[in-house]
Amino acid sequence: MKLQDIHDAITARLEDIQTLDGYNTNAGIYVMQGQQAVTEHDPMPRLAVVPGQSTRAADTGKGGRAYTMETRWTITGMAECTQADPYAAGYPLLEDMMSALQRWDDPTLGGLLVNLMAIQTTEIQTDESQNFVFARLELTTQHIETY
Repeated sequence: MKLQDIHDAITARLEDIQTLDGYNTNAGIYVMQGQQAVTEHDPMPRLAVVPGQSTRAADTGKGGRAYTMETRWTITGMAECTQADPYAAGYPLLEDMMSALQRWDDPTLGGLLVNLMAIQTTEIQTDESQNFVFARLELTTQHIETY
């Protein structure tokens, strides 16, 4: 199993975020890979997927030929907002991100994961001008690696 497969599956889930499919936003139309600078000229809303550190969590007990890996991911959503109420844009974006990743019908991302361990939300923040809102999720996944 390659970490890229999990990355692609997370990205595909996030790309499903569109109002035509029952979500609050169309953030799935623009899903970026990695950290990138965003300006007021870029289309909004948008999402960014950033893989973090992978660590070996435990041996699987299968004769030492496989082990469980944990990977932390950061998913950031960005949207335009009003200065009067940035949370009006931030909370629907955060809800969409969580709903897309925690689908009850496929919690293992198509069998790629042993466990989607935790989704931790961080606070919704605005930029200095308060024209943009950012919502971040920290996601931890577990998968099996063989050698």
